[in-house]
Formats: sequence, C-alpha cells, structure tokens
Amino acid sequence: MIPLTFPLTLHLPDTTLEGDSKVTCVRAVRVIANRRSVYLARWDGKDVFVKLFFDKIRAKQHWQREKHGIEALTANGLLTAPLLYAGFLADYKAHILITEAIASARTMEQACNRADKVEIGILREAIKVLATQHEAGLLQGDIHLNNFLVAGDKIYSIDASRIRRHKGAIDKASSLTNLGLFLGQFFPKFDRYVGQLFQYYTSIRKWQVTSDDFSLLQSYIDKARKGRKKNFLNKINGGSSMFGCLDKSPHSAVYNVEYSGEELKKLLRDPASFFSDHEVRYLKRGNTATVAVANIDMKAVVVKRYNIKGLWHGIKRAFRRTRASISWENANLLRFYGIDTPAPMGFAENRVGPVRRTSYFISEYIDGPNSREYFKNKNISVYDKNRVAGRIADMLSTLARFRISHGDMKATNFLVANDRVYLVDLDAMREYRTSMLFRRAYSRDIKRFFDNWANENDVRKMFEETIERIA
Repeated sequence: MIPLTFPLTLHLPDTTLEGDSKVTCVRAVRVIANRRSVYLARWDGKDVFVKLFFDKIRAKQHWQREKHGIEALTANGLLTAPLLYAGFLADYKAHILITEAIASARTMEQACNRADKVEIGILREAIKVLATQHEAGLLQGDIHLNNFLVAGDKIYSIDASRIRRHKGAIDKASSLTNLGLFLGQFFPKFDRYVGQLFQYYTSIRKWQVTSDDFSLLQSYIDKARKGRKKNFLNKINGGSSMFGCLDKSPHSAVYNVEYSGEELKKLLRDPASFFSDHEVRYLKRGNTATVAVANIDMKAVVVKRYNIKGLWHGIKRAFRRTRASISWENANLLRFYGIDTPAPMGFAENRVGPVRRTSYFISEYIDGPNSREYFKNKNISVYDKNRVAGRIADMLSTLARFRISHGDMKATNFLVANDRVYLVDLDAMREYRTSMLFRRAYSRDIKRFFDNWANENDVRKMFEETIERIA
C-alpha cells in the first residue's frame, strides 16, 4: 500500500519515456484500502490523475478493463480523459494508469443536482453521449452521475472500468434499463424533462417507439430511484465513506464526513458541554427542545437539543427512536429528493444500552427570515413573493409525490434565503406506504399551512393559485 503522505513522488519504470519519469501526487481523491486509489498529481508540467490498482488477485484484470474501456470510448469518438500512461510499479506491486485532468470540469452531479437552475443543454448533451455509447455497443455497468464530467459544452465519460463492449448496438431492453438507471439519479424536479429527453435519445438511435416504451422507461426510473434511496438510507447511520460514527458510552453519534472538523467531533462526543463551553445565541428555550446557534469549525451551525421534560416523559421516550435520529434521517431523505433543508451535519444520543435519553441534532445555520416574516415584508416585491410561493408549491408537490407528510406546517418552518426555501423542524415528518393514509396526513398539512394566512387574504390567494391540493 502506498503511504498517504504528500507530496508523494512515484517513479515510472519505463526508460523509453520522452518526458519526466517522476510523478508528484499532491492529494488523494479516493482510496479503497488494498484495492485501488486515485490521486491528483503533476506530471510533465500538467495536472493528471493517477489511478493505482493493488488487489492481489484482480489488480491486473481491473487495470486492463479500465484501459480497454478508455480505448473503446476513444475509438468510437466519445470524449474521455486522455490516457497518458499505463504500466506497472514494481516498488509498490501496483498497476498504474495516468490520465489527463480535464480543466474546469464538474461532475454531472455538480452541474445538475447541485446547481441552482436546470441546464437543459447539459441534459441533452448527456443523453447524446449515452445514445452514442449504446449505438456503439458500449454499456456502462455502473452508470452514475460522477462518471460524467462537464467542461463547457462538452461531456466526458470517465471511470471506464465497468464499460462492457458488445457486438453491435445495445438492444432496446438493455438500453432502456441503462437509460432509466441514469435518469433515476437526477432529482425528481428533472422528471419533467424525461419526455423530451427520451424523444431526443430515440431520434439519435433512429428507433420506432411506442407509448409502452416510454412507460417502461418511467418504471425503470422509479425502480432505480427506490433502489438508490434504500441504499442511501442504509448508509446514513455510519460505516460508509460518506458517514462516520462515534461510539463512546454514554454517547453515540453519527456525522456527515463532509463536515467532519475537529470541533464538530468534539461537540458530538460531549454535546452537553456545548451550551456551557461556547458563546451561543439561543433561538428557542422550550420544555421539549432548546435551539442555539454557534460557530463550529468556522461555520455557523444550529444545535437542537431534544429535552426530557420529566420522569413520565423520559419513560415514554426511553425505548423509542430519538427525535434527533428522526430529524437526521428525514433531513437526509429530503436532500436525497432534492428538497432544500439545512444540511444535516450530525446527531448524538445519550443512551445506556437500549435506553435513550437526551438527543442532539446539528445542522447548517440558514440566515434568512421565515415565510411569515418574508411575506409580511412590504419592501419585497409582489413578483419576488410570487416566485417564492411557487418554490413552496413545488416543494409541497414533491413531498406529496413521494407520500411525505411534514406534520407541522407552521409558517416559521419555512425559511427563505438566497432565493431558496428551506424546510425545517423535521422530527414529526413521516413517509407513508399507502396513498389513503398519506392523503389524510397531507390534508392536515395543507389545512395547517393555510391557517398561517387566515388573516392575510393576499398571501392566501397567492398560495391557492400555486398549490395543487390532493383530494
């Protein structure tokens, strides 16, 4: 295994190299212990990516697959990161590939799911790339958004190790399955474009299609999204590359590694000390919850402590899931569906065996007014208010589509900031399995939502025009 100390110099063994035989790795991009690792590096004055294969049994096989996949993409006129070097490092007993780093590139995930607005041109170009792959007999066995890089108006296919080459074009059934897997990774807000994207795909493939083909594609998209959701929710309680866990009696905690600074970990190890050791600003001091804001790892965060009110309340809560763990799961679920909520950073629980006590939920701090304050502000134009009302309507529509009831639709639970609307206070949120049970809960949600504007006819009318009720 190569040591993870940087800068790290690798010596290429091929003496026929015209350029420098030294490659300087500057940081790790991805490391899978005893299998493979990827580094950003400098070689011959340019930025490159170095991929090393270590697996004692399959390293050469994986190295060849990646190499052949890159060659297949290039041979069929598809853009990919150019392969600059392929060989073997005897010092580390590792096969090596070096590819050029694409300047100013974003992943498809960053360009679409994380973007503030939909770029239909990027989606069309991605569909063109996928249709070209399929027509050339190339099928990505592990297709996902991070396997495509966007640079300007060009899209590059990368991570070619799972590309399989077939004789002739990919058949319709396999193509639709692969296309569904791809489209199912976009947030649901992109589903409105599926019809025109499918039409564009079929025009490139020169297919004769029926309505059944489109229905089949939609079923594959739904299936892909359900599978990804199940897999994602299985990861959020730690033990994956995205989420870590801390377990030291009497505290247990889980955190998002994206925010895993030392101060956050210290807070999670001893959350009770947060309210006494930090300069906090209290947002709420209630019997059931205490909410405060403070700077952690140079970031403003909200810490919500779910209190135990007394003996009887403690007995009722002792063997149930904590409200912090429920908020954590629900926040991650909302973000999976592309619904804005403050980024969930972690949660902690005080517990002795199966007995749960006080719990803490830590999230990003959103600096903005709640929806009541926003719509009462006379300095905000009617145009802007209508636009925000539309964003709330879109949010409620997505919740309804996936049978999610918030459970407490107070105006104060919608925050408006940076032209976006964030849904907060998620411990009463619930996802329903049946439409009948959901409709009852949704009706209560909508009634509670409109009660916020009982004495504000203009705002109420604005929402009545934008929110579609479910019967």
